[in-house]
Amino acid sequence: MVSISANNITEKVVAFYMMGTVLSSSTAKVNLSTQYAYVYDCAQKKDATSISRTVFNKYTVEKMVDVAMLMNLEKIESIAHFQNDWDGNNASPFTIDAIELFRYVIKNLNKQPEIAPTAANSLLLQYSLEDGGMLYYSLSLDRTERVFLPRGDVSQAEEKIYFFNGEKLLATINDDVETIYESNKY
Repeated sequence: MVSISANNITEKVVAFYMMGTVLSSSTAKVNLSTQYAYVYDCAQKKDATSISRTVFNKYTVEKMVDVAMLMNLEKIESIAHFQNDWDGNNASPFTIDAIELFRYVIKNLNKQPEIAPTAANSLLLQYSLEDGGMLYYSLSLDRTERVFLPRGDVSQAEEKIYFFNGEKLLATINDDVETIYESNKY
């Protein structure tokens, strides 16, 4: 039995139970040498004693796994079950092809973004920079739109549209994110 205590339950606490050791952090990495990783999420619970356990056996492999990636994959699993009118404005459910694209991209990004579904059957990827800058991607089957706001300044917005997916899109996003984060260092 694993017990986890949280001082502030409103904070998101993600813990991995791995070979008898509990690590708590939203950015921790754990070498997955066993078949299952257990993720405990206190953020949606009213008390620390009722922590739900989700088994991510379909995502575990013999490599380092980013907790943020597992959280994003869990969000995508939730998005996959959206029904008609999921947003209250008649949005359609996401297609199986779109969900597969989202999973593929999230599993292969070097740096995990914050993600959110959109009513346009796309997934918004958001990267926040230390200087207030924002980098967004709207990922869909037919194209990916990119917007960069240097220092959060909308008047200097840089926009691009990519009409390709797969490895080329991943390489483009990974290179772009690395370049933006490197140029943002003080």
